[in-house]
Amino acid sequence: MMEKIRLKPWQKILIFSVAALLILLVIINIILNQKPSESNSLVSVKMNIDLEPTDSTFRVFNEEKTLGDTARFEIISGGDQGWVFQIFAKGKAINYILYIDFRQTEHKWKKGDSLVFVQNIQGIKPNCPLGLFQPKLESKLKINNNSFLYDNLNFSKYYFLIKCEQFDSLASFIGGFYAEQYLLNPEVYEDKLILTGAFRADSLKIGNRIVN
Repeated sequence: MMEKIRLKPWQKILIFSVAALLILLVIINIILNQKPSESNSLVSVKMNIDLEPTDSTFRVFNEEKTLGDTARFEIISGGDQGWVFQIFAKGKAINYILYIDFRQTEHKWKKGDSLVFVQNIQGIKPNCPLGLFQPKLESKLKINNNSFLYDNLNFSKYYFLIKCEQFDSLASFIGGFYAEQYLLNPEVYEDKLILTGAFRADSLKIGNRIVN
């Protein structure tokens, strides 16, 4: 009889991680291929925030499912040219902004573009021009009428897919994403935030900003 293959703990974790990511990518592509809803809103945002291994940390982030109906897109010119999306979502007590920031690039959006940004995820190849890609999640918690708590998290492990469906006087995009980052020193704490979600933004005004 053939002996059963025994996997080491790290091999099991790797297999489960890859399987989870593949399932996520299938879900993202299903979302991206969905037809626009009949809602009057031109923007639809879904962001899921998961905290591991616990559901609470010392950071200003909650484990929750968030929704939004607002997005902004700007073309950056000057010494740090590129573009940036701001994707807004609301949780039960905290508001979030996901920044999808691409600088030091000559890329100009046109209808039909489909870009894939990947970092620290094995087995998936990026499909993007040269530049500096910086995804970041910002949180804002209202304490009272005049006081807020803010927090920021820059992601070093991520997968972002963005498709352009219109780019003339207005712009339309759909996107899906997976990102994760340790919340504290990973050598001491295992606390991690995992962000998944998708957005659809139709007929956005194209903003312009000069950065010297």
